[in-house]
Amino acid sequence: MKSIINIAIFLLVILSIEQYSQEQTALIYDPYGVSDSFQYSFSILSVDSLFYADTIDNSIHNYDALFLFLGYPYVLNQEEGNQLINYLQNQNPIYLYTDLQTAQTDSVDFWNFIGLDWYAELALAVLVDSVIGVDSEFTNGVSIDTSFFSYGIPLAYGNLIAILIGQGYPIDLTYISGNDSVKIIVDQYYQIYHTQFLEKVLIHFGLEEPNNITDHNYNSANDYYLSQNYPNPFNPSTIIKFSLPVILSGVEGSFVTLKIYNALGEEVAVLLDKELTTGTYEFEWNATDIPSGVYFYQLKTEGFVETKKMILMK
Repeated sequence: MKSIINIAIFLLVILSIEQYSQEQTALIYDPYGVSDSFQYSFSILSVDSLFYADTIDNSIHNYDALFLFLGYPYVLNQEEGNQLINYLQNQNPIYLYTDLQTAQTDSVDFWNFIGLDWYAELALAVLVDSVIGVDSEFTNGVSIDTSFFSYGIPLAYGNLIAILIGQGYPIDLTYISGNDSVKIIVDQYYQIYHTQFLEKVLIHFGLEEPNNITDHNYNSANDYYLSQNYPNPFNPSTIIKFSLPVILSGVEGSFVTLKIYNALGEEVAVLLDKELTTGTYEFEWNATDIPSGVYFYQLKTEGFVETKKMILMK
């Protein structure tokens, strides 16, 4: 019986690897570690793979999209700026979280290339209590409930077009280039982790088709849901999250197992083997003593089995 299970899992591995080869890949550069919530939202919405970079160099050209979380006080140097210019010239998309004040002291050629000629801030503190997408090709209808203080009113001059605007005192939060051939999003206030905006970005970047976006209402009381682990790839630990529907609570719980398998279908770890009721759960797998490679985690309970792939990269 065990050999039959191993064969079935092995076949699943082969099918998953074949599907994986058809997925898009995105690169994330996050020197300050501010993107955890983005990574989680990405894992909920997309089947694409998110990899990590230590530098901005020629390797960026191996990926279908870049997500750069430079923030403040990161200063983009001339060489990095030239790499990004070349990347954009090849019709590849970039999301850039940054403080535009640094644009005056770093790679001037890059900022001019994307359409920013001059930038300043009006020293005025205002409350932003919602964010609205303007009537553009991909943010029309976006409405984000939020609340934060902006301690400066951005004044960006050149060929940048605002696509998200804070309500109250109008504040341009997020921009795209006015040059249609340059596919870049410049986000000053970190709106990317909001799923409504992120799903528009994934479609705009060509990473997902509109009908392929994963339903992010995964916590519906009537649905099972197994999330993509995050971060992924990971080293040495990762989080696995899942939801169990209401129907379980009516039968005094159900036995649930969450197991890790290697690419040969061999059981590597058992994270969960117990009775649970309705709710959302998350578990951490620490793979400190496990070698790098492709692994699979499987959630199994009464009436539901799902397996997903993850990558341990040391």
